Amino acid sequence: MCILPMEGWDGTTDGRPTELTKRRWQNFALSGAKLLWGCEAVAVRPEGRANPNQLMLNEHTIQDFCRAFSAFADYASGAFWRYIGFADRASTDAFRTLLQT
Repeated sequence: MCILPMEGWDGTTDGRPTELTKRRWQNFALSGAKLLWGCEAVAVRPEGRANPNQLMLNEHTIQDFCRAFSAFADYASGAFWRYIGFADRASTDAFRTLLQT
């Protein structure tokens, strides 16, 4: 299964991701989908938004996106390791070491 999210209504009015956005992305990671294509359809200019709460990527919001994406990537990685049965950090580190040999 693949997830291709489109624009949501859970950004701020200036286009930043909110806690609801982050929770939605976390739910994508937990869904069991094998591929998440991108993370969201975003606008790059205010007049290009489909709704007043659509995410917007620009010089004012980029750091918020970097933080949100980094948190999502960490969460998705952890969800993957839990999904395949390595629930604790020591087990995942041991598994990664095994893969490298």
